[in-house]
Amino acid sequence: MFIPIVYFGYKYFSEKPFLETTEFKEGRWISTVDPLSGIEIKNGKWIIFYNGLGNENTLIYDFKIRAEERISDVDQRLDEYLVIFNDYDTLEYYIIQYDNEFLSLSYSGRGNTLNYQPEKSTPSSKKESFLKANNIIWTDGDEVFLFRDIESINQIKSKQWDELTKKQKGFVFDGFLKKNDGNLKLFIDQGYILIKDDIETFKTVYTINAENGVNLLDTPSVSGKVLDKLDNEISVRILNRSGEFFEVDGLKGQWVEVETYNPSGLFIKDDTDTENIYGNSLECHMCGYQVIIENSGNSLTIEKGFQGDYGDATIDTYSFSISKDELVYTEFIDGLDSPLSTKWVSLNSDSALLKKIKKSNAKKKELFSKKKIENKQRQRESEALDYEHEEMQEYIIYLLYDALPIKNPKDANDFYQLAMTNILLTGRSEDMRGGYHNVSDHMRFKPDSLQAIEYFDQAIELNPVFSMAFYQRGLIKKSLNIKSGCDDITKALSLEGFPMPYSAKEFIKNNCEIDLN
Repeated sequence: MFIPIVYFGYKYFSEKPFLETTEFKEGRWISTVDPLSGIEIKNGKWIIFYNGLGNENTLIYDFKIRAEERISDVDQRLDEYLVIFNDYDTLEYYIIQYDNEFLSLSYSGRGNTLNYQPEKSTPSSKKESFLKANNIIWTDGDEVFLFRDIESINQIKSKQWDELTKKQKGFVFDGFLKKNDGNLKLFIDQGYILIKDDIETFKTVYTINAENGVNLLDTPSVSGKVLDKLDNEISVRILNRSGEFFEVDGLKGQWVEVETYNPSGLFIKDDTDTENIYGNSLECHMCGYQVIIENSGNSLTIEKGFQGDYGDATIDTYSFSISKDELVYTEFIDGLDSPLSTKWVSLNSDSALLKKIKKSNAKKKELFSKKKIENKQRQRESEALDYEHEEMQEYIIYLLYDALPIKNPKDANDFYQLAMTNILLTGRSEDMRGGYHNVSDHMRFKPDSLQAIEYFDQAIELNPVFSMAFYQRGLIKKSLNIKSGCDDITKALSLEGFPMPYSAKEFIKNNCEIDLN
């Protein structure tokens, strides 16, 4: 019922100075996703409450604002964090937005976004939808955003990739075109809630402006073959202009080569829960969710969660808010300490402002993009380590329960198996990692590391490129403080087809004075 709690301790406050920045006014705020919960700011206290079963339960905290000054080549700003604390707990939140109408916080270390509105404000369910009301073309000077009303998206039903990426290309008379005003109707609609495109590309986007539609021709001539008919309001991109003007039905224009507009975007309609929900479950294998948790007034927040192969869950949050003719886009990626926060203005803004906005956002986007790539790499490495560990555990279980005893070893694999059985902690249950109690009789012996090394030696002698024998021998040597242990693991890493490269690199990084770069 309450916000998750993380303990930092009072030492936190003596190490990080607080700067007086945002000043919170007294009042009660209600969660936009759970009307029974909220916060109250009163007498210098931060009170978290929940009205359940007719009773209001509360947690009371003191609070302060922590500010981090960020200086770049393009600007100087403060990232503000709300820290609430009492004798038992400390919580920290990044302050996304705070004004008279909206409070948005991001739970540090997790990325969950918490949105609140004043208690006496109109319930969010009765407010005008952000997606429905917002038809402005926004730009950060580099890209454009176009928000789309979910109800108006006529998403194509086909799931075939060739159909979803289909584009019609041909010639039309540009007297029947008008500049796009932000309301998109796509020839092939993948159902994007938010269209995202390069600003220079979008400048070439126009809309069919003919009640009965227009024919798309294979040549710039009225006698050209009709390739398809484009309905009124369908969006197209102009690729080339003929430059030869003429008049049709009182309209002056020229032949232009166009293709149907098929942009990329974020948040597909069919993949998104469009209603506010009270909680999300990731108790499954390889599953995810995408949900709109705020869509009212001047604010939109979408949360994406995913659980990987081995139980690690991620929650990313994308927040959009409009204030004073500016759109603030904030992207929280699980695993990153700080979010990306950029400002967007109308595409119709003057060139000086567009240039200023682009310069202000460029460094932030570049740095955040680099951090995202590094974060993805860390996640992939973590998943790979989990996978390699699981594979090794399966092999150990095979040795413990199913492997037949080898009395007369003949090849490298036989000696490798004998070596591995001499490093397993088997026999007494209290000695066994994982608690294997019903081990096969032939596996009941005391591990012998030196005997294991001898068997690995024989396996390598019979098969000089036996990577796993090098790897396991290296681990045993290292455990016995034999200097050549790291050399064995490095050798394993260099051999083709070695199945545990991430585990080997991790071990070398933590235990060996070897530079793999």
